[in-house]
Amino acid sequence: MGRASRQETRFELASPLVRTDRLLFERRHEVGFELGLPGVSIHTTLDGADPTPADPRYDGPLVLTGAATVRARAFHPDWAPSETVTRQFYRIRTPVRSIELLTSPGEAYSGRGAETLLDLRGGSTSFGDGTWLGYQEDDLLAVLDLGEPITFDSVVVSTLAINPSWIFLPAAVSVETSVDGVRYDPAVASELQAPGEPETEGQRFVRVDIPRADSPRPVRYVRVLVRGRGPMPEWHAAPGSRAWLFVDAIAVL
Repeated sequence: MGRASRQETRFELASPLVRTDRLLFERRHEVGFELGLPGVSIHTTLDGADPTPADPRYDGPLVLTGAATVRARAFHPDWAPSETVTRQFYRIRTPVRSIELLTSPGEAYSGRGAETLLDLRGGSTSFGDGTWLGYQEDDLLAVLDLGEPITFDSVVVSTLAINPSWIFLPAAVSVETSVDGVRYDPAVASELQAPGEPETEGQRFVRVDIPRADSPRPVRYVRVLVRGRGPMPEWHAAPGSRAWLFVDAIAVL
């Protein structure tokens, strides 16, 4: 009985801190973890599974050379394991040469304009820190210039959810491609279901996969529409008011 009671009342470790300055990278990227408690071991996985003590022990930066779902969890013989912390990383196909914003963000959340979307650095949950573009009255519509015609598989958009602050994930992301910036192919879209309960807070990627023909055509221009959620759902404290949409990066994979 006493032994069981001690197990039931063990304190749970805090989740490891993730040391990274971006979730999108070009060639290689190092990811670190930290939890400043003696005797703690951090174990990681790259396959999406929850880490166990049998998985590789973190003893230095993880070096990523491709897309990966990195999960980390802390363990200690006298403490209950921490919750698992998860980060999704993507390797981009090519840097975007330039982005033209066709709709303007809210004045208070305009960052550095279109350049905000090009630095690949993930915005924090401090959405007013200048790393995000915020939209409420309009959707985000932008044209990416890749500099030269290339083939690629997907477009990803980094978005944010903090529902108590009226920030929701987008309703949809649609992508059109063009060789000359004048005539665009039909749009390909990824739609997100309206949330029936509060969304998990934090940064989230929305990915749109481009259908591949037998002989894919290289394209130079990509037009991206990120459509906001619109009126907030009935369960929100301000139902019917227009939600905010926040975006901090658009990239091609």
